[in-house]
This record gives sequence, C-alpha cells and structure tokens, in this order.
Amino acid sequence: MHRSLGILLFSVILLLAACGGGTETPALPTVDTSVSNPTAEPVGQVAQPTPIPPPGEQPTDAPPEPSLEPTAQRMVVEIPATVPVAGTVVMSETEDPDIGLTFTKIIYYQTGGTGGGTPVSIEVHSDGTAVRDGVSFTITPDQIVSLDLLIDQVNFFGISGVFTSPGSSQEIMRYRVSVERSDGSSVAIAMEEGLVPDVMLPLLSAIGSLGPG
Repeated sequence: MHRSLGILLFSVILLLAACGGGTETPALPTVDTSVSNPTAEPVGQVAQPTPIPPPGEQPTDAPPEPSLEPTAQRMVVEIPATVPVAGTVVMSETEDPDIGLTFTKIIYYQTGGTGGGTPVSIEVHSDGTAVRDGVSFTITPDQIVSLDLLIDQVNFFGISGVFTSPGSSQEIMRYRVSVERSDGSSVAIAMEEGLVPDVMLPLLSAIGSLGPG
C-alpha cells in the first residue's frame, strides 16, 4: 500500500512538472490611462464657461447681421435764388455805412424816344463843373448839395433790383445813372420807362434837367 501511494505521488509530481515547464504564462498588456487633451486647462485652473447671450442678442465677437432696411440716401435740393419782379426795388438789409460821403462824379445817359430819339449824356463833378452832350457848364453849390441828398435818400449804394426788360422797343426811354464816391466806390443802375422805381424819379429828373443856360 505504501508503494502504491509512492507511485501515485511520483506520478502527480511528474505531471505538475510537465505542465509548469512546458507552457509560459503570457504577460498581460498594460493600458495607458493618461488621456492627451491639448485644450485641457492647466492643473489648478478652472475652465470658465462661455457666456451665452440673452435671446435676440448676438455675441460681441459675432459679425453683425445684414440689415434688411433700405439705406437712406441724402438728397440735396438746390433752391434757386428768388429773382425780384421787374421794377421792384430790393433795399439792402443793412444801412449804408458811408451814406455821409459826398459824390465825386455823376454820369447820366438817356436813350430812346420817338423814332429812337436823341441820346443825352450828362457828367457832373463835385466841384460844380459839368458837361452835357459835349457842352461845358457849371452848377451852384446848392445844386450839388441837393443832388447829394437825393442820392442818400434813395439809398443809391444799397438799392438793387431788375429795372429793364429784354426785347423792348427802341422807342422806350432808357436811363443809366452811375455815381462815384470820394472813397473810390461806384454804383451804376440801368432803368427803362415803365420799370423806373418811384423812389428814383426825383433823382432822374434833377440830373436830366441840368444843362447850360
């Protein structure tokens, strides 16, 4: 019986030796538990959540949405200057600062009349010398003062307007008065019969009546 046990034990030992020496236990693969994340926040810092804008608003870094409303265009309208009616006097809004200056020369032209009429030319100087149609004569100091006052009364250097019309007949009386002052300034006004302002009639009459004799 002891012999049988010995044989059995010997057989078990040989069997175990055969199993252990002939087959090697394979090594288990290792698993890398670290995850590569390039966008991960550094250790110790907490990632800030991206703010979500309220409904109807766009993020500040988002491009603006195209407007569906039509683009307003600026329209410039040029309003033409008002042209006064022929024969209407337009006075200056500011008073003539040199209204006290005396005239140095007055030149008066008159054309037109029946059949074309006879032109009249008169030139008057502040020293009293004058010429009418090439004939020299003199006027008195009182006449010089009177002419000077009439020039100031009509505001000759501040008056403006349209006192002529195109295409009028050659028989229409036409006038042109030029006044020069002592400071060198001068103004010339052209008028024609039917469009002469009432304020100018006394001055035209006073100059047109001057002459020798």
